[in-house]
Amino acid sequence: MRANRPAIRFLSMESAPDVAPLVTEVLPPLVAPGRYPAVFVRAERRVPFGRHAIYLHFELMATAPEQASADGVHLYLSCPLRPDGKVAPSSKYARLWEFVSGRRATRRDRMSARIFENRVLTVEVRTVTADHHQRPLPEALQYSMITGIVEVQTGRAVP
Repeated sequence: MRANRPAIRFLSMESAPDVAPLVTEVLPPLVAPGRYPAVFVRAERRVPFGRHAIYLHFELMATAPEQASADGVHLYLSCPLRPDGKVAPSSKYARLWEFVSGRRATRRDRMSARIFENRVLTVEVRTVTADHHQRPLPEALQYSMITGIVEVQTGRAVP
């Protein structure tokens, strides 16, 4: 006996309504690669593609005339976590946390992102020029991302 199944209709592009692709996210902006002072904005924990990660969001500050296009630009720093979502002692997040705080973490479950607040940090920015299969990206799809924190400029300079 056949189960009742809905009929499948195939539509041609001429008879289909105007369909536009759904864009859920916008590419991060493109700025020149280099080192920029930045201020921490927020942190979020995500599970993109089934992998746990912490995303640290920063706002770049321009200190030189050639960096004027980067002033106020928001970029993120991705910190992958273990498959169970915990912070490993050698993880990118743990190393950044210890670098910024200036001390070793005594408990990895107490590594709050608040350590990045109220500090001016120097971050390294690079341009992403290849996709996840290492195929070159067209220039229009290239974007910038933060690869690391290289210096803690001031501890409490931002109100």
